[in-house]
Amino acid sequence: MREVRKEDANGENAAFRKAVVEELESKARVHREKVRVATEKKLEREANLCATGVERDRVKIKSMTLIVKDDIIRKTTLVSIPRRQDKLDAVLAALDRYEANTNTALSNASDDAIMKIDSFAAAGADVEMGDVEKDELSGEEEDEELYH
Repeated sequence: MREVRKEDANGENAAFRKAVVEELESKARVHREKVRVATEKKLEREANLCATGVERDRVKIKSMTLIVKDDIIRKTTLVSIPRRQDKLDAVLAALDRYEANTNTALSNASDDAIMKIDSFAAAGADVEMGDVEKDELSGEEEDEELYH
């Protein structure tokens, strides 16, 4: 015990221990700050993704039919399109094809409805637009009621 007191009489060991503790505490503070910053960045990124309308629910994404069932997109892989801009262009092209197909289908349906109205009017029937829509939507049940 006397030797310890003699060696540490000037406080060198105590100063060394204190310096080691301070260094460990500063490393811990720096690490805690890095973790806090990383957590804040992660939360900010998630909030940004939610604000931009990016869908992250896997069930909803798998049920989407817009891009996934596009014939051209289905045949390509992510590796075959290396650049981000090219991937974006491919998805936008698929969206354009989908909208063109949807608009064509809608215009065909409206043309069919107009042709039915014209054919009813030419036959001398007094038909309103609502009746034509009901006949198209209800199917055979409505037709049976009209003939009985």
